[in-house]
Formats: sequence, structure tokens, C-alpha cells
Amino acid sequence: MRMLIIGDANSLWIKTTIENTIDTEENQVLLISYGNDKYSDWYESRGIRVLLIPQNHYGKLNMFVSAKQVYNKIKHEKFDLLIIHFVSRAAMVMGLCLKLLALKSVAAFWGSDIFRASKSTTLFFRFALRTFDCINITTDAMLEKFHQMYGYSFDKKITRARFGINSLNYLKNDSQRLSRFDEIPSDKVVTAVGYNGHLAQQHIQVINELRKLPAEVLAQIHLVFRMTYGGNAEYVKKIKAEVKSLGCTYSIYTEFLSDEESVCLTALTDIFIHAQKTDALSACMLEHLYSGAQVFNPTWIPYLELQHPSVFYLKYSSFGELGDLLQTNLIKKEQYDAPMGKMQMRGYIERLASWKYLKADWQKIYYGES
Repeated sequence: MRMLIIGDANSLWIKTTIENTIDTEENQVLLISYGNDKYSDWYESRGIRVLLIPQNHYGKLNMFVSAKQVYNKIKHEKFDLLIIHFVSRAAMVMGLCLKLLALKSVAAFWGSDIFRASKSTTLFFRFALRTFDCINITTDAMLEKFHQMYGYSFDKKITRARFGINSLNYLKNDSQRLSRFDEIPSDKVVTAVGYNGHLAQQHIQVINELRKLPAEVLAQIHLVFRMTYGGNAEYVKKIKAEVKSLGCTYSIYTEFLSDEESVCLTALTDIFIHAQKTDALSACMLEHLYSGAQVFNPTWIPYLELQHPSVFYLKYSSFGELGDLLQTNLIKKEQYDAPMGKMQMRGYIERLASWKYLKADWQKIYYGES
């Protein structure tokens, strides 16, 4: 099979989806991307072609010009499948142009491409999705939102393949501290705030609540901020200034983390504070639950898949509740035992997010009937 994928080659999710669902010895893969810095060696070693989208300066016509330029480069090639991973306006314009070269087309939504879509983008997608054979919706909350936006007219096209998490096997075993993280003190309660640099993670609101804690409480905490993607340099600079004035120890990561480093950082975390405005199903949250950390999650993100008897995490309905929640549960991971039992929760998360169980759903999209 010849596959044409439109997505970010620098995204861990693109890499792991290809790695776990596509046999690159049996299938030819062409990946259309704006960049290819992080995993270029990996793609090359597996024979995956990465075609970079040209950078143009045509204002509002940029995406159309780029799509035409990419089409001209590959217009003599034919593909069995085209799949868009993360349905942005630019990706959809590219997809509408390139789907002429493919027998089957799939638009795979990731979450924020549904939850944060503007009215104009929603209208554009309503038109564009009519021309696609399949529409993949990952989570139950995404499906609810999709139905709110478009009704039920697309239901015959909807597939339900979720993204798996590579790190579960590593987290299941005892992890070793990497020298990269020697600055994280082993005698403090390691508390992670968010998992990327986007403003939507609401780091400032969390920091403002931590600022209200007594000095003796802050002295027991080591804060961790992953700012490795999303956001911008000015926002990261602001976060650094705010955290520095708190009076507790902290680590802020802005450079790319390898898979091993990312998982190790999760394993070192005792408490994970999630405060994002919207989310489909946070892999980072699942990783922290699986690793045995305490997870604080806002009630405005209900996570329908996690409303299960074997899953337990602490909830808060407003930022004003965070300080008391943290003080009441300020313990190391080794002292914490989830009320429902770690093994029960791990078993459920494995069924929800292990590639072992999810691979078949993607295979059906690739090879099944549209």
C-alpha cells in the first residue's frame, strides 16, 4: 500500500502512530510536513519520505499556493490512502488538493482541532468533510462536540481509532533517574504543572494559587514545567519570572525531550496539576495516572473515558481550590495509594491506551472498507 500522510513530522504522535500501526517494509509512506528536525534519522532509517511544505509569503493565499506547489511535485504519483493527522485549515486545504491522487481519504481529528475551531473554520470543515471517505474521532468528548457542530449527517463516515501511548511498559517497571534530571531533588514533592507551553495550559492561574501557600509548604515542593512545544518565547519568559518569585525550587524545560527523558520525567513526578481549558484525552494525564502519581484535574474537563470505577483522580472546580487540595495531598508518590488500587487502574488504562489493543482499529481504517 502507498500511503500519503499530512502531518507534523516533528510530532511524537505522528511518529508513534506510524511506528505502531504501519509496517514500513510492506508499505510506502510519504509524509507532508512543515518541518522535520526531531525524528529525521528515524524516518530515513525506515524508508519514509518526508516532503517539506514550501514557505511562502502570499498572506491569506499562503496555504493555497503551498498546496499547489506540493501537488505539482507529486502529481504523477498515485496513493491508496491519504490521511490528515490533525485537521487544521492549512492541512485541510492541502488534503483537498492532494486527495485527487489517492483512492481513499481520511481526516483524523486529534482534539483541539475540534474544540478550538473558529466559526469560519467549522463552516469550512463542514464543506470539506463531505468529500472525505472517513472521519476519525478519537474520544467520546470529541464525538459529542462533533455532533454539536455538524449534527449526525457524517455518522456513516465516522471511525473511532485512538492514539496509543508507547511509555506504558517503561512506566510499569521501576525507572532509573537520568543524569539530565539531577537537579530534581529526591526529598521534595515533585509537582508538574501542565505538559506544554500553550497559554491554554493556564500556568499563570496555577502559579497565582501556589503563591498563596505558606512558605513552609512551598519549601516542600519542586515544580516542573514542560514548555517544550507550543506557546512562544515571551510566554516562557513570563512563566520563568513568575515561578522564580514563588520561593520554591523549580525546573523549566524548553528544549526537546527524547522519549526516554519524557517518560523518566513522568516517573519522577509525584503530583500532576492539569488545568488546561479544553482537552480530548490527555496522554500525559494517563501517563501520570499509570505511573502512580496523584493527578489533579478540573471538572470543566470531564474525560468521559475516565469515568470508570477503576480510575481515580482528584478533582477541582475552580483555581481557588488548588491550594487546599495540594496541602492536603502533599506526599511523595511512594506514600500514595490510589483508592481503587494501582493495578486495577493500570489494567484499564492499558486497554484504553496500549497500542497492543488499539492497532487493530487503525488497521481497519487503512485496509478496511470506507
